[in-house]
Amino acid sequence: MPRFFLAAATLATMLAATSIGAVTVVAQDSFPARPIRMINPLPAGSAVDVIARMVGEQLTSLWRQQVFVENRPGAGGALAAQAVANAPPDGYTLLVGAGTIFTILPAQQNKLTIDVNRDLVRSA
Repeated sequence: MPRFFLAAATLATMLAATSIGAVTVVAQDSFPARPIRMINPLPAGSAVDVIARMVGEQLTSLWRQQVFVENRPGAGGALAAQAVANAPPDGYTLLVGAGTIFTILPAQQNKLTIDVNRDLVRSA
């Protein structure tokens, strides 16, 4: 039963985030002009991966542009966070789920190659 609640909470959070993004897309006619990458810090087949793929399908239909999920598991989410931080800040690379990247990861690993609170911010 706890897995169901975790999956439901994750889905609700992702849907809320995508509905906020949908409002922004209406105001910007040119976005997205190319495929969107959703970087998942968990392995394929996890609950977050399944939900991310479901959300990706819905966004593909809404935006009429391919949204695909790329799994980058490992290092407690640091690999996924680094991939997103190193991507151009143009909104075409998104980090999926895992709030632990912002809370637990910096506390566990002293020598991260990125500062998650500085490098993973929404640019206006």
